[in-house]
Amino acid sequence: MRHRTVSLVVALAAVLAVVVGEAPAQEARQLRIVKQPGLGYLQLVVMRELKLIEKRAPGVDVEWRQLTSGPVIRDAMIAGQMDIGSGGVGPFVQAIDRGIDWKTLGTLNEMPLYLNCARADIKKLADLKPTDRIAMPAIGSMQHVVLQMEAEKELGDAKRLNQQIVAMAHPDGTAAILSKREITCHLSSPPFQYEQLRDAGIHKVFDSYQVLGGPHTFNLVWASEKWVKANPKLTAATSELIPAATKVAVAISYIRSK
Repeated sequence: MRHRTVSLVVALAAVLAVVVGEAPAQEARQLRIVKQPGLGYLQLVVMRELKLIEKRAPGVDVEWRQLTSGPVIRDAMIAGQMDIGSGGVGPFVQAIDRGIDWKTLGTLNEMPLYLNCARADIKKLADLKPTDRIAMPAIGSMQHVVLQMEAEKELGDAKRLNQQIVAMAHPDGTAAILSKREITCHLSSPPFQYEQLRDAGIHKVFDSYQVLGGPHTFNLVWASEKWVKANPKLTAATSELIPAATKVAVAISYIRSK
């Protein structure tokens, strides 16, 4: 217990080193940040719950929202409804490919995405029947990118399974696959994929590390170049708080695992 307490104290000290003594941002007076559900956004939860941005930039009103997928967040950002977004590499790259002027403020994690299925005979994508449905956050999500890459490798057609995709937030997809209704498989993320595998009737078919050949950066935090240029202090404050919040998130995860 003492070692775990020390770990958390050290992590909190790292946060204070970033927060204390900094000049307040004299730019935007409101900051709108959006995240998705899941452990992949734990640093943002830490920043929200400890009010780290408010401490670093006094006088700034921080509004937190949660949406279900990277593409939905991307569209909200394009519409000017959010200032800082977060999500998988897939939607970010797709936005850049469309000419959108986004800048990354930081990375949140490396983590695998599992394709879990609730039917024992499914060992590969070729075993899926036309009536089988695969849940994931959205078309265009990182889960969709991974599925298309594996479909191209296994089936020779990246779009072969597109008509079998069902857009579901991770909590809803988890409830659906555990109930063995609506969907056959779920391409998910932590912690939902691990919760699903506690059910003896659900197994992993593959993960994104296998598809991409190893660990990969998954979730990013981003903002538009226009917003970054208009708010350099607030941009720096957010970017510098991400690694500090990571230390706290790791310490909390370590304590909870013991």
